[in-house]
Amino acid sequence: LLDAAAQACRGGVARSHIVSYAEDGALLSELFTRAGGGTLVAQEQFELVREASIGDVGGLIDLITPLEEQGIL
Repeated sequence: LLDAAAQACRGGVARSHIVSYAEDGALLSELFTRAGGGTLVAQEQFELVREASIGDVGGLIDLITPLEEQGIL
């Protein structure tokens, strides 16, 4: 499957997703969550790491709060 996904990207498809048929909800997770439920294969860089800005504070708090509540942070 990975070879087929890579070949599709080399053929002009922007990105391919490999999703398990055996995992209940994997497709919905892949489509509607940031973490996804499968493997993304892309020809170009898909994510970029950058320095956080003031506009990111709300999202960072949303990410950190559940981890603090669980005692992880």
